[in-house]
Amino acid sequence: MSQDFAIPHTTVITARQVEVLLTNAIEDASKYWIQAIESDGTGHPATELALNSKDMSVQDFDSKWYPINRHRLTRTLDLMQRNYPKHWNDLTTGNDDAETADVFLQLAAFGEITYS
Repeated sequence: MSQDFAIPHTTVITARQVEVLLTNAIEDASKYWIQAIESDGTGHPATELALNSKDMSVQDFDSKWYPINRHRLTRTLDLMQRNYPKHWNDLTTGNDDAETADVFLQLAAFGEITYS
């Protein structure tokens, strides 16, 4: 019989971290699959979504729109933590990069990694 202990752990991801991920994805990392971006706010879509709770949508090259809001971002972080440990570790240890940003936006839009 196993004597292992399971200890729940909560990690806080700041709105600023999410803003940086989204900015990196929008401006560079995800440009190869994003055709267009729309935002409810007047500023940069990443800032409006992460800090001001304004919704945004991304359009892929198949011309399909994917809405993204704060609820979806929370789900994305949970999904990343559970199913994509490498990217989660990179995010939580400050080693996030373009790949992490691209994965984050794909998970937010599609719920999985669709493009690589």
